[in-house]
Amino acid sequence: MTRRAAEPDEAAALAATASPCKRARPNPQSQASLGASMMEYTGFRLPSSATPSSSSSSSPLIIPTLNPASVSPRDFFEAHVEQRRPCVLAGMPASESEGWRATPERWTDAYLREKVGPGCKVRVEVASTSSSSSSAAAAAAAALGVAPRAFGLGRFETLEFGSFLDALTDDDDNNNNGGSSPLYLTTQKRSTELDLVGPPLVSSSSALLNDVLMRPKLVGGLVPARVNMWFGRSRSGTSSGLHHDFEDSLYVLLRGRKVFRLWDPSSAQRLRTRGCVARVASNGRVEYAGAPPVRADGAPLAVVARLAAEAELAAAERAVRSGEAGAEARLERAEEALDEALAEALGGGRGELAPDPTTADDDEEEEEENGEEEEEEELFDSDLDDYAAAEGDGDGDGDGDEVEEASRLPPNFSLADPAEEAAKGGCVEVTLHAGESLYLPAGWFHEVRSFSDDGASATHLAVSMWFHAPGEQPTFEAPYPDAFWERKYENELEKLLM
Repeated sequence: MTRRAAEPDEAAALAATASPCKRARPNPQSQASLGASMMEYTGFRLPSSATPSSSSSSSPLIIPTLNPASVSPRDFFEAHVEQRRPCVLAGMPASESEGWRATPERWTDAYLREKVGPGCKVRVEVASTSSSSSSAAAAAAAALGVAPRAFGLGRFETLEFGSFLDALTDDDDNNNNGGSSPLYLTTQKRSTELDLVGPPLVSSSSALLNDVLMRPKLVGGLVPARVNMWFGRSRSGTSSGLHHDFEDSLYVLLRGRKVFRLWDPSSAQRLRTRGCVARVASNGRVEYAGAPPVRADGAPLAVVARLAAEAELAAAERAVRSGEAGAEARLERAEEALDEALAEALGGGRGELAPDPTTADDDEEEEEENGEEEEEEELFDSDLDDYAAAEGDGDGDGDGDEVEEASRLPPNFSLADPAEEAAKGGCVEVTLHAGESLYLPAGWFHEVRSFSDDGASATHLAVSMWFHAPGEQPTFEAPYPDAFWERKYENELEKLLM
């Protein structure tokens, strides 16, 4: 693909968006050697000869299609979660009898409008265009090899869901834009109070989440991380931008058609991410320089150590109160361990960890009655926002400003041209149709092109379900090294039901 020379302001924008690895180490050999030394990925890899054009007939063999009704959770885990191998599900991830009611037939525009209700505000991305985007956004669009009108590069606005739906389904307005809408319901801001799910799936008036089974039986012991809804309109296809997620995902398509270009995690260095790749774990999860250290399953090491130290301190204090032998020495060791864990958290992370949102105002008598149960709840109600901000959300969510330009792409987005990289090999293309789902392990790079239905709705609609990536030596019975994510999920559910 021939590219014109960048204008001075575009060159500056590209320099701003260039990978920090590239800026810090201009020698490609040094970057390659770093990638080799930190490449620990042991999962399924795509054939180096595979390209979208050459693999169209063999893609079903490389990325198999399964009937979710005939696959046991254990078989799914051993063949795909443990092997880190994507697959297509020829259907929803769960049946209606199991509680899954988000289906193409049920989720009509009228149904969505009724269930979401009035007053629900959503974060909507406005596609970058040559006339509306900054030079940085335009330059990054060129660097990414996507059309000027593309998502993953634009600005965000807050609209009521009903107003968004009106604009999305306005045939006169959208026909003037070639059958496409510049609006896209994308990832919602992760709240400090609740980062499991956001509007329009849940709000003060929305009942949509009742249609989504947060934990389908098929995924076994994988713990939900978050759920998101995608809603847009594009006749010619719009690109998500090339990126990877930090968690495993189930992408459930309810309308339209989605074309996924896929690269396995061993391509992390080659695909020139915005952030500097420091390590690719054995499960494919990509870690970046400057982000706080985490386990392979994404649990921040400093938080895990702090919680363990706080739990031991609480146990030691109880031992002292009950007069156990050696309790005073145990308490002293526990206090020292907690001091070390806090020092590590403050010195090794990016910024000071926020204190736990504990029950500081609780009545002492109530605290004494609840005892250990309340202490444990406090320990696993930690605020992980500092870690999410440093690492970047798995889906490319921004950092909170109303306008998020391309110069601030999250670290997990690639600056490579997807079409050029696909032609080099090690890439397959998977087409998802309404009523199908895609399982994608953490660290798998993907560019998603979205196409609307030709029918009356003329839109595309999907739900993504993310699950914390399994640990480095997972088993079906114990996909994680401890109960860290399970307990956090339980606390999130409790908040959700309040």
